[in-house]
Amino acid sequence: MAINFPDSPSNGDTQTINGAVYTYNSTTGKWDVSGDNTTNVTVSDTAPSGAVAGDQWFNSTDGSLYVYYNDGSSSQWVGISGPAGSSGDSGSSVTAYANTAAFPSSGNTEGDFAFAQDTKALYVWDGTEWDRINSGSDALPEITTALPATLNINPSTNTDVTIAATDPDGFPITYSYDTNPADVSSLVSSVTNQNNGTFTLATTSGSGTFTFRAKANDGVHTAISTSNITLIPLTPIFNNISPALPGGQTSWNFDSDGSELNLDAGATYTFTAGGQFDLDFEIFGAGGGSTNYNYNHLGGGGGRTTGRTALQYNQTYTIVVGGKGREGGTTPSGGSQGSGGDGGGANGYGNAGGADLSGLFKGSGDIATFAAQGYNSSGHTPIAIAGGGGGGGSGIGGFGGGTVGGDGVGTSNATGGSQSSGGTGGNGSSANGTGGNYLIGGEGSGVSGSYTGSGGGGGYFGGGGGGHSSGAFIQSGAGGSGYFNTSLVTNGVTTDGDTNSAALNYLDGSAQTSGKGANAGQDNATDGRVKLVKVT
Repeated sequence: MAINFPDSPSNGDTQTINGAVYTYNSTTGKWDVSGDNTTNVTVSDTAPSGAVAGDQWFNSTDGSLYVYYNDGSSSQWVGISGPAGSSGDSGSSVTAYANTAAFPSSGNTEGDFAFAQDTKALYVWDGTEWDRINSGSDALPEITTALPATLNINPSTNTDVTIAATDPDGFPITYSYDTNPADVSSLVSSVTNQNNGTFTLATTSGSGTFTFRAKANDGVHTAISTSNITLIPLTPIFNNISPALPGGQTSWNFDSDGSELNLDAGATYTFTAGGQFDLDFEIFGAGGGSTNYNYNHLGGGGGRTTGRTALQYNQTYTIVVGGKGREGGTTPSGGSQGSGGDGGGANGYGNAGGADLSGLFKGSGDIATFAAQGYNSSGHTPIAIAGGGGGGGSGIGGFGGGTVGGDGVGTSNATGGSQSSGGTGGNGSSANGTGGNYLIGGEGSGVSGSYTGSGGGGGYFGGGGGGHSSGAFIQSGAGGSGYFNTSLVTNGVTTDGDTNSAALNYLDGSAQTSGKGANAGQDNATDGRVKLVKVT
């Protein structure tokens, strides 16, 4: 129905038509309507003037629709639809690739999607990298090679640590790491991620402990392997020495207390290495005892073993300084540290004692403990040992050192111990000494007669004690063998003990007094020696 308005209205004139009130606006030259839900809609290529709240404008240039909006403090046109639908950024399309290796690494726009055909997985570009979008169930990666729970590494070195992982769903694994504390720059100057599960740690000269976590990620889930890593100190120090050294020390720092530790009195010490460092050693077995009557029945000299070994941080070690064999008639006559066999016999003749070995062992204990644990035991590891001299009998006592223990001298000699078992006792007419055991020399046998009993064996893998019977020669006990562990010692050398009771010199030719066998009829054998020198 046509609506007729006055031809010359004045501003503010009203007309009521069909319940709607129209008011003339002389500024716009239009009648404004009120009283119903009708709004003014203008179609033009420019925004109309004189609009009121709720008016709409369709931009005929680009097809956009606007509404005139009053927010209480100002009024403006607000776009409500764009030329191609709702205003805003257009969506991203999805591109399919054979696998993630084919995904583009540049030229991407944040929000782009990529589909990996091999694993049927969808990824989104986050502006830096492709992130997998998880849907449905997804199994954790499985670590097949874990980091060690604890790891000691050297300062000022490059050390590799490695994990390996697989994903049950077949997704590729990426590796990363973190540390606790987050800042470990005082211990580690850099960590290089080889992107294959291996991380190269470049350590500083410091010492301390930190936690390293290696991570395996399948795009959604992460599996973690953790290691507590300690930069081991290189300080050349013995800690927790027990019993205390002869000077009362319970620790020894080769930098400040002296570059050499030289022990020459029968004793057994345990200690803990407070750093990782190399030591040169010279070890002398103790000297064997003599009979207490002067018929040239000498004690055998102790052997010598030299070389170099590396001490491991926080490892416990044992030093045995062998005790000398004693003169016949002394009870007991074997060495004080328990490896030299006693002489046999009930009276004061013929029962000279075998001397102890001297040595350096990995592990904590004494001769009795190590002998009970047995050869090739996991409880201890011999590093280097010098055999003790055999006890004197008719002729000269057995000598220490060598590849196997030296034979005693006389008519039916005792035999030396090998690298795995003890030697046998000598045969004097019908009476034998006992065979040696691992680390302990055999004992001489005791029989009746004017000069009863025979010399005890020298310590290591057991020289046998000499045999004797009434009216026959007293047989000498054999010395123990020298030894060094080829997996723990470099430049190792063993030297037989002297058969004429003399002590061996140091390796450089200078004289020393340890490991001397007893002179005939005298109780003057000497204890062994362990000399340790810091390698510079």
